[in-house]
Amino acid sequence: MGARDYYDENNAYTYRWDVQHNIADLIALMGGNDKFTANLDQTFTEPLGKSKFAFYAQLPDQTVM
Repeated sequence: MGARDYYDENNAYTYRWDVQHNIADLIALMGGNDKFTANLDQTFTEPLGKSKFAFYAQLPDQTVM
């Protein structure tokens, strides 16, 4: 169902932040503090492109979205 061939329980938006052990290098990989902050803001403001219910039907494990 959904993107389970590629992800389990989450998606790329969620997993890109899953480096709690090394935030400094994640900031560097994203191009510095300003780009890191812009990426983080986008994570919380990016529209789903469909209704919430259609999104959940495709990726039902995204309960934190």
